Amino acid sequence: MKHSYWFNSELFRVQKKEFEKTSPGCYGKELGTWLCSKLKNQGYKNVKLIPEDKGWCVMCSSENYMLWVYCESILNEDYDSDSPPKAKDITWHVFPEIEVPIFFFYSWVKNLIGILDLEQPLNKLNKELSQILNSEPKIVLCDEP
Repeated sequence: MKHSYWFNSELFRVQKKEFEKTSPGCYGKELGTWLCSKLKNQGYKNVKLIPEDKGWCVMCSSENYMLWVYCESILNEDYDSDSPPKAKDITWHVFPEIEVPIFFFYSWVKNLIGILDLEQPLNKLNKELSQILNSEPKIVLCDEP
């Protein structure tokens, strides 16, 4: 089952030209940086922020599998790249994900034959993500736009 969180918050500002590492209209670097810090406090030692086409990826683990939180912005209207949107005009979307790429061959085979547990680390990350978001008073969870 996919877990997904939609919310509004003025905690995360958009940096000018931030989209140059993602795509036009795709923001979330400050949100990703904040989540990196929070997830490090949860015990994820090698957390790093990676720009992606549609947003920002908070990589939590890349040992036996890739475990991450994806951060993206949903804009209420189009914005000029020289004048990024204000935080109040963005709905944020985050979700945890896990994947075993084929280049993790040993883990990929274990997953293929059903002996690699992916459910437990994904559920653990989802629970921690939920706690992080729900414990921040400046985050207001909302329905998917």
